[in-house]
Amino acid sequence: MSVNPDLVVSFRASKQTTLSKKQTKEEARKAEAQYSRLLETLTYGGLKAVGRRGDSLGHILVFVSCPDTLVKNLIIRERRSDFLSGLPVTPITTSTISQTPPLAPSDRLRLVHAYITSIPADGGLGVTPGVSEWDLVESVFCLHDRAFNEQWIHAWTTSKIASVSSSRIRDQFGESVALYFSFLDSYTRALVVPAAIGISFYFFGTSYSPVYSILNVLWAIGFVEWWRVRERLISMRFGTRGSFRVEKRRAHYDPKFVWWRRELRMLASVPVILAFAALLSALMTGIFVFEAFVTQLYTGPGHKFISDGHLRDPRPSTGCNLPALRPIFYPMGESRAPLFTQFLSDPENFHFHRSGSLPRSRTLSLRIRPFGEGLMRIVQVWLFQGTVPHTGPEMNANLTDAPGAAQKANMWDIDASHAEMKLNPGRLKDQMLLTPSPTKS
Repeated sequence: MSVNPDLVVSFRASKQTTLSKKQTKEEARKAEAQYSRLLETLTYGGLKAVGRRGDSLGHILVFVSCPDTLVKNLIIRERRSDFLSGLPVTPITTSTISQTPPLAPSDRLRLVHAYITSIPADGGLGVTPGVSEWDLVESVFCLHDRAFNEQWIHAWTTSKIASVSSSRIRDQFGESVALYFSFLDSYTRALVVPAAIGISFYFFGTSYSPVYSILNVLWAIGFVEWWRVRERLISMRFGTRGSFRVEKRRAHYDPKFVWWRRELRMLASVPVILAFAALLSALMTGIFVFEAFVTQLYTGPGHKFISDGHLRDPRPSTGCNLPALRPIFYPMGESRAPLFTQFLSDPENFHFHRSGSLPRSRTLSLRIRPFGEGLMRIVQVWLFQGTVPHTGPEMNANLTDAPGAAQKANMWDIDASHAEMKLNPGRLKDQMLLTPSPTKS
């Protein structure tokens, strides 16, 4: 086995933590059979594999190395397939492969990874994580080149932007990562234009100028159109233009799956999205109303501490009066959003991984949530404006009629006109939409 393996297969003997004695024996028998079948499949495919213990009991890391002869055969097969599919490449043979440029590390890893995880119909071994046949295989991943990573990070943090060429990034990490960092470079440089416009209007213009908005919109449209052209040029330089024609099929794809079932499953996600939107709207509105009452009408113990803003979020975002909860729940929602999106998009039975509708569906699902959160702020302004005229009198009646009203009245400002003036709906608009208000909340 080579000292430097190409890929690592993560194998977990059991996914359950608590098992009975009978279940433990069955799981052990199943894991042994699947692990032996995994090594046989890799060895039969011409690869070299050896297993080592992982980070815990029952976790095995299978280090896979691909011989150079097999890599050459994979190159020849891929070039032939690309040429027959109409891609701008030149086919090579066994006699001419020695004249080709050296294979980049990213291309080698991509070939070996595709060979292992592709279905047998596409010429692969079919070891795909997540399918029923390989349910104990967690993932197939590659190892990082720490020397290159340290050099790359040092160059990006101490030198100018894009100090590492996109060609080197492509050779090390592949076309997708190289394209991403090319976009970061272009976008960072293009931000000079809106920054200059903003500085100019800050010193010489007026607040909320329509000219400033129009210039920003024109810059955004121009940059997007310019990047589309540059993206095509980069893909042609990398030789990936039209690569969707040779995209590998998903192992989870069911060819007998009728089209209307996919549409029905997509429609089934609409009630779930609406339910979460209603929950988000109620939560954000409740948080803001609670903050408005406590900070504006409460006059009891700790009023000075609360009114000075110690319990309020200084950022004009969702009006959360307990900012300590934001670092807890917001990252939790961000981490769960991709899992929820995958849960909605996986049953739609897409044919390909990247070039088909699967990435578009997941991207759309991920972007709906922040877009809806922004729209909820507009809805909250309308909702809160309708509730403010009734909250003051209602609260006044409840406090004066309830037992112990005198003691409670000392803790709350129950003057209806005063409360309505304090609960100014413009305060919500200022905080949610970042617009100036002539009144003081």
